[in-house]
Amino acid sequence: MKTTRRLSGSRRAQVQVMEIITAGIIMMSAMNFIASLDMPRPAEYSTQWQYTALGEDGLRVLDGSPASDPKYRSMLDEYLCTNRGDQIGQLMRSGLDAADFQEVNFRIILVDPDEGTRLLVHGDAGYPETAEVSVAYLIMVISNDGYIKDFFTNRFQSIEPGIYEVNIQMWVEPT
Repeated sequence: MKTTRRLSGSRRAQVQVMEIITAGIIMMSAMNFIASLDMPRPAEYSTQWQYTALGEDGLRVLDGSPASDPKYRSMLDEYLCTNRGDQIGQLMRSGLDAADFQEVNFRIILVDPDEGTRLLVHGDAGYPETAEVSVAYLIMVISNDGYIKDFFTNRFQSIEPGIYEVNIQMWVEPT
């Protein structure tokens, strides 16, 4: 025969009290852990989102604007293929200034995904001291006579027809 051992009423109550105390300690530990996490402040997140939106909008407008030379698909293609990254930088700076983000630094990098090469088109070649926001945009270059000055190596490089990634990195230097 099978024998079972039953807890008396007072022992059962003691077990339930211990379960409640253990559950309370676990809950408080979990809340303490969650409270100790370094969550981004809403103002910082909002600003980073605004940087991202400005970068995306700037690239979208440049890519949607017609080129002055018919052999280029858009103004962005024309500026990149004719080594006028400074004009892209000026347009981006005017957009950031108009949105009251004068303190934002940025650089524009052209990436060839096939070869893995990165060409600095405009901006500083150094690394920012703070976190950066990066915006990537794919473009298709159809002209085969483009060239660009790479500020990483300070040399001119040709741009062949194909798909490239334009990457804008934005950050604010600490004061």
